[in-house]
Amino acid sequence: SPKISIIDFMNVIFDYINNFSQGQTVAKMSVRRPINADPVKGINGDQFAKEMEFLAANGVEKVIIDINSKGGNIKEGFSIYQSIKDYPGKTVTRVIGIAASMAGMISQAGDERIIMDYGLFHTHGPQPPAGQKADAALINIMRGSLKTILKSKAAITDEKAEKLLNSENLFTAVEALNLGFFDRIESSQTSIKLDINNTIEELYEMANNFINTK
Repeated sequence: SPKISIIDFMNVIFDYINNFSQGQTVAKMSVRRPINADPVKGINGDQFAKEMEFLAANGVEKVIIDINSKGGNIKEGFSIYQSIKDYPGKTVTRVIGIAASMAGMISQAGDERIIMDYGLFHTHGPQPPAGQKADAALINIMRGSLKTILKSKAAITDEKAEKLLNSENLFTAVEALNLGFFDRIESSQTSIKLDINNTIEELYEMANNFINTK
């Protein structure tokens, strides 16, 4: 595809690119909000893909994607997941808080998958929006897609993948590494105590507060 000039983007505030400057070969992006089509309050899959295409067109060889999100919409999540998988350079997904639900699936897209030592990894199956009903056949199709993602790099059985999608599962960094969902743990060189009895929403807020403070 033709190279996109940085001049075309001088007056644009990127939603997910954190530190791009023309000529650099490494850039950072972030997934730090719920995943949905709302470009203001959520992570919009199409916009995320466009920003990744911009980095590729401008010669960025390595993209680090920081993740701290409670997850959200599967459709938007698939767009983000595939844009990371399709990137022509190296991609690193880095869990810097909690990668819950669809955000956990996105964390599996990177060529290298990192989780902070205080990070959390969460899985569950597809769920219809509150107050809405979904066709059982459609739910099963979505479940099959999520199972494919879970098994894409982790050496887990179909039975194990099904179990991870049939209930709520929250894993520490060490547990997620041992299951094969990450390639390495990054040390924060500090300590943080999280109560696993908290809700996903509370853990998400705690992780955000830790990141903003530290």
